[in-house]
Amino acid sequence: MNLLTCTIGPPARKLQALRSVPSHISDVPIVLARSPVSHRSNLATQSGSASTSSLAPVRQMTETTAAPKRTSPVTCVGLFVALFGMLLARQVVNRVWPDATFKAALIKEAGMWLVGAVLLVIIKVGERQPLSSIGLGTARWGKSILWGLLLGVVCLLVGGLVAALTGFTGGEAGKAMEKLPTWLLFLIVIRAGVVEELCYRGYAIERLHALGLPRGLAAGVPLLIFGLGHWTGGWANIVIALVLGGILALFFVWRRDLAANMIGHWFVDFVVNVIPRLLR
Repeated sequence: MNLLTCTIGPPARKLQALRSVPSHISDVPIVLARSPVSHRSNLATQSGSASTSSLAPVRQMTETTAAPKRTSPVTCVGLFVALFGMLLARQVVNRVWPDATFKAALIKEAGMWLVGAVLLVIIKVGERQPLSSIGLGTARWGKSILWGLLLGVVCLLVGGLVAALTGFTGGEAGKAMEKLPTWLLFLIVIRAGVVEELCYRGYAIERLHALGLPRGLAAGVPLLIFGLGHWTGGWANIVIALVLGGILALFFVWRRDLAANMIGHWFVDFVVNVIPRLLR
């Protein structure tokens, strides 16, 4: 109470309070006065540490509240190419060459490969990102091959069950592929595994997730487009594409190994379309 009165009371009361303070307390200012250097150094140390500690929250707040990077227009173009490029290429060829001829199939495949090449240029030149940014080169080739074959077997079993339940026999697209030479059919299944996984799994999922979408939604948007893109084979083909595409998307989100996805996708198409031709 005496010290508090000393601080906030009027001058007369201050003097009276000082007289009532015990001698051992009033000696404290004298001790402090005798060591100005140490007192000054202590103050400097305290002020230095205080300033350092006060700057830490500022730095943290600056880093936390820093404005996020704006989405690159190149990435927006890349997403359009990945999600709709193959569909546009197919529709343009079907419009110009409505009959399912060898020439139309060859041009269509060239257009599909062109979409994949454009997307790679966007990644490497436009975005200046490594291929690991879309899941390529994230695992050793041995593991990718093993996981890809296992993924292909799972897709074959599930796809066969769904095909049996829906009564799918290949549709008009299957009949058109029957007319193509085996070597072109082999190139088609390679293109399907490489370019479709590059577009709908590797690039689309990674970039949509980078835009802020949760992984599930980032995988679901391209899956929906991928499934509906098989409308030329009828509703049963759409169902099969959604189911198998869902398995491929889940695997990519889990492993983030695009090479394994490509191998698994290729394996399914190879077993279903090429091996029966070779066994004839």
